[in-house]
Order: sequence, then C-alpha cells, then structure tokens
Amino acid sequence: MLVLTLGITRILEQESLEVSILGSPDGESWSLRPLVKFPPKFYCGIYSILLNLAAHPDTRFLRVEWKMSRWTRGEAIPLFGFYVYAEESGARISTAVA
Repeated sequence: MLVLTLGITRILEQESLEVSILGSPDGESWSLRPLVKFPPKFYCGIYSILLNLAAHPDTRFLRVEWKMSRWTRGEAIPLFGFYVYAEESGARISTAVA
C-alpha cells in the first residue's frame, strides 16, 4: 500500500487540476487506464489517496500525469504549483515508533 499525497501550493480562480497515476512493468509501456486518480481539485491544500499495488503485481514503475483547465474569459493558460509525494502506508508510524 502506498499513500499518495497531492499538495497544491498555487492556483488561480476558475481552474481545475486532475492528477492520475499510471503503472508500468518496464518503464516503457504504461497502463492505458490510471491505477488511481485524484478527484478534480479547485483549491490549494493537501490531499491523500491510497494505492494498493497488490492489485497490480506487475507494476514496478509509477508515472504522474496531470490535466489542467481554465474556464474564464481572461488568461487562457492555467497556472498551478503542485507536487505529488509517495510513501509506504504506515511509514510515518514506523518512524515515530523508532
């Protein structure tokens, strides 16, 4: 189990961000459908989801894909600041106990 964290540090009004995680057994051919997808986001914040890799035993590599959109009459180019972080589920607890 992986905990995937999406942090949005900058966003403008009337924008959306969609982030998907793809998997690959070899780093060359990628899944057609995402292994997991964050719901569309419209605000700064920190969002987490779980990815159960046991359901995808051939996955050795992960890739983040994103789609940005803006629906205003002004500037047509969206502007975002964001990051995606992955860690094993329970990693923070293990570190705290140690």
